[in-house]
Amino acid sequence: MGSKSSTVQTAKPSKQATRQLLIFAGEKLFAEEGIDAVSLRQVNHAAGQKNSSASHYHFGSKEGLIQAIYDFRMERVNARRLELNAQIEAKGKTGDVRALVEAIVYPIVEEMYEKDAEHYIQFMAQATSHPANYVRSLPESAYAGGLQQTVSMLRKTSPDLPPDIFGQRFGLLIATTIHALADYNQIMPDSMARTKDGMVTYVSNLVDMLAGAFVAPVSQDTDAALSKLHKRKA
Repeated sequence: MGSKSSTVQTAKPSKQATRQLLIFAGEKLFAEEGIDAVSLRQVNHAAGQKNSSASHYHFGSKEGLIQAIYDFRMERVNARRLELNAQIEAKGKTGDVRALVEAIVYPIVEEMYEKDAEHYIQFMAQATSHPANYVRSLPESAYAGGLQQTVSMLRKTSPDLPPDIFGQRFGLLIATTIHALADYNQIMPDSMARTKDGMVTYVSNLVDMLAGAFVAPVSQDTDAALSKLHKRKA
């Protein structure tokens, strides 16, 4: 009596699971190699996709993949930032610049320590340094509500600060945060940076520095340069 052959069927990953694999693979490659050095084909291969057009199917382009990585990370970052903003308002600390800077910095730090976020901050550093400045549109992204709230409260703390200067300082705050967190292991001695207390100290000091820089008075030199800039635009 002949034996029946058995066929083992392996379930195909869902579209959502495949999309997530591509996001993780893209984030890792962009972080390690740089954005321009990575093709969608390489992302497909790193994600274990036999279909050479998988990334194009899910994201349309490299820029679409970058945006998807942002959105994936920002969903959690934004939720945490909204919580911190609510705490700031409940405590009546909307005029506390340091508390508002914490609401920008700490959700990013917390995301760094998620189990799937090993390459997150380095990816952000690569995107920030890229000539296209992919993070420029971050405040308008799908999960930017918390950041918009924080910026609105931060703006009210410095009503006399010229809009151009406020915008520059906010941009510098974001860029400095990203690069400082991406590089902290290289900046700090290994024995300090790789301990929990070392990281807590480093981030707290970073917040101190950023808050102090944000409320620094506008110098006569900066004011004069800004006036010349406005005259050229007129």
